Amino acid sequence: RGSLARVAARLLRLPRPAAEVAVHLEVRPIAEGRLWIREIGGKTLSSGQRVAGGLLLEEFGPLLCAFRLRAAVGGPPDGRRHELGELRYEQEFAAVRLFGAWLRLPAWMSPKVRGRVCGAGVDARTEVEIAAPLLGTILSYAGITRPITEVRARGACSTP
Repeated sequence: RGSLARVAARLLRLPRPAAEVAVHLEVRPIAEGRLWIREIGGKTLSSGQRVAGGLLLEEFGPLLCAFRLRAAVGGPPDGRRHELGELRYEQEFAAVRLFGAWLRLPAWMSPKVRGRVCGAGVDARTEVEIAAPLLGTILSYAGITRPITEVRARGACSTP
């Protein structure tokens, strides 16, 4: 979490580090999948998700990350157990869009995104970490999902 990671986080307009921030998630259907709109600490992060070739593809502007979803029994390392276990997002590859075409990035150049959801329904805990090559973690957030009837959820967010 060095100074270069902090500069990258600012340039990407990522939320500032905080122990507890207001988080709002809206998921909208779109032609090819779902649009995820995350508001974290007053900053909006949007991405499109769709399924293709057995992978979950998520686009953040010109960047695409492909994930294999894996179900695991049990719960997080803190000992809490969830009846439904957890769903892990395992990154397979990343690509960047250049002149309308996707160019797959070599592993050493790829951002690394890790995510998991523990449990289901109102007790589901979501954890996400995004790291950039040579920079380290540029964003991580975690929190409990609440139904839309609740105006805001509370969670933690960290950037360098």
